[in-house]
Amino acid sequence: MARQKQQKKCALATACLMALMFTASNAAYAQENDHERKALEIVAQRLGVGIDELSLQNVAAGGFELQGRIVYSYKIEEKKSNVIHAVSLDESAQEVDLLSLEKREHELSLEKYGRVDRHLAETAERLDPLEPVPVVFWMDRVRDVSLMRPEFASVENPTEDKLPPVQESPETDRKIQTLYKQLDEQNAAIAAESTAAMVGRLRALGYEPVADTGTSSISAIVPAGELRDLSLSGGVGAIYADDEYKPLLSISGNTIGAYQVHAVGNTGLNEKIALVEVGGTITPGNPFLAGVALEIPNPNCSFWHATSVAGVMRSWHGFQRGIGRDASLWSGGACIGLQSLLQTSSTRAVNWGANAINLSFGGNISSSPGSFERFYDKIVQDNWRTVVVAAGNSGLGNRVLNPSQAYNVITVGAFNDRVWPWAMAGFSSSGNPVSQFGDREKPEVVAPGVNIVTTQGTGLTSPSGVSGTSFAAPMVAGAAALVMRRNHWLRIWPESVKSIFMATATANLEGAARLSQHDGAGGINADFADRVAGHGNGTWGGTSYSCASPFLWVVSNVNVQAGRRVRVAMAWDANPYAANTNYSNRPGSDLDMQILAPNNAIVATSLSWDNTYEIVDFVAPMTGTYRLRVVKFSCQHTPKWLGWAWAIM
Repeated sequence: MARQKQQKKCALATACLMALMFTASNAAYAQENDHERKALEIVAQRLGVGIDELSLQNVAAGGFELQGRIVYSYKIEEKKSNVIHAVSLDESAQEVDLLSLEKREHELSLEKYGRVDRHLAETAERLDPLEPVPVVFWMDRVRDVSLMRPEFASVENPTEDKLPPVQESPETDRKIQTLYKQLDEQNAAIAAESTAAMVGRLRALGYEPVADTGTSSISAIVPAGELRDLSLSGGVGAIYADDEYKPLLSISGNTIGAYQVHAVGNTGLNEKIALVEVGGTITPGNPFLAGVALEIPNPNCSFWHATSVAGVMRSWHGFQRGIGRDASLWSGGACIGLQSLLQTSSTRAVNWGANAINLSFGGNISSSPGSFERFYDKIVQDNWRTVVVAAGNSGLGNRVLNPSQAYNVITVGAFNDRVWPWAMAGFSSSGNPVSQFGDREKPEVVAPGVNIVTTQGTGLTSPSGVSGTSFAAPMVAGAAALVMRRNHWLRIWPESVKSIFMATATANLEGAARLSQHDGAGGINADFADRVAGHGNGTWGGTSYSCASPFLWVVSNVNVQAGRRVRVAMAWDANPYAANTNYSNRPGSDLDMQILAPNNAIVATSLSWDNTYEIVDFVAPMTGTYRLRVVKFSCQHTPKWLGWAWAIM
């Protein structure tokens, strides 16, 4: 009898618990529906239309921690005009001004931390005030880079299944080298002017500052107790910790289609690519890496890791060829992984003339972008270089490491092409950076990174090879040399290079084919990317873009036959010098993408909140001209450059 009573109590408790869970679930569902309906009602009243004339396209919840508030933001389309409208509601479904909340959050952060990065400020609070702390001062610039890139329109009628010839144009080479020289001189002058006053002040206080010659940043060692006061000095944008980073421990050329590109005469000949490594340069004496340029002044250290990464990019071995086999390769780095030293090496790579830079190192420093990410975002935006970064080896679902959280770079995860079907590598980091609305997606693409046979010592690795995202990233950097060889103007359009690799990433390892958690847009396809770079089976373009650009702007028209699968990607820059904004949580502009069919109907949209790219994947319902329309959903800080690519299968 006692046992029966106990069973009845358990059954009753279980039933009650299930009922409570069901009630809570219904309440949450009802609240969600109430918020959605309220958002639709507000937009309907604003436009003077009925709710049935609107369509909810996207919703995201954003937290304002210092204010203790959660805000739900909606992107709502008016069906007749296809225009996207915004509305934000608080927890009680009252409309709020998102920009005002962001501004207030920034003000509260200044009150609490000054201009010291929160990660550093909280660390400094636990230290003795006299404890020396290595830091990086990110300075506001005295002026912006004024040099403009040549713009490129898409080809309206890409060639069908016909590989264009490798571009040979000494005149184009000269024009690009002249642009690079002017650009690097302008960047150096702006950096010197922007850092001069703070360098003088730090020296007067007895510190030994070192200003980076390419960006407006200064490294120094200062007492923990002085950080807040120093951050409030004129011209200081933010102060970050000078953190330490570590290397991320048969080349799969056939898997990604690179050897097919070699077979038609494109080996990346003379394209300048670089690797910056923790541990120094490549080890000397490897015959398959002959002719690699070494950093000057030399860091006087070398490491097997750099040698193996270099082999993926540009090995001359007969069977284990590098992806960019005949590219010109530069090797540099730092003996220890201090951020300021790695920045200096990266600036030297730029000054050497590198068109693409590979970074196969990382650190679990912060959950969102900091000064190191700002540095590489600047290299993309203002030096016009493609930067490729390994995602990290902390495991699927664990956050991608710094500096791969940067907005403007190409972050690369790893998959295993030694099994069939191919599968994501279990070690590949794929968790997303923390952001305002929680929808940033990293990595952007993936490449083989398991049991990679490459250069090591004076020969090759063992047949079991080496594994890690360290060896996936240089596949993308090597492939960048191939697309730049196909069309030299891609050297100065990193946003278009990123778009090409995302649009042509046709190996779907998991989740949705368009974009998913672990593999981003998918596994890269160098063969397809090479064709699109030459306007075959697709096309690409690039233009300047500002907050003054049209709200709705058709930037590209392409003819597509009915029934063809099409992928379109576009990428723009997060401005690393944007003042008075929470750079770590959200870029300064939110652009959306719409693809319009020949009959003007929208056939595909991509409407993320916190990414600096959008991507769609659709089957053309009819033959005719399709248009890529950019929707300027919000823009507080000019992104400067916008690139895009169409891939037609």
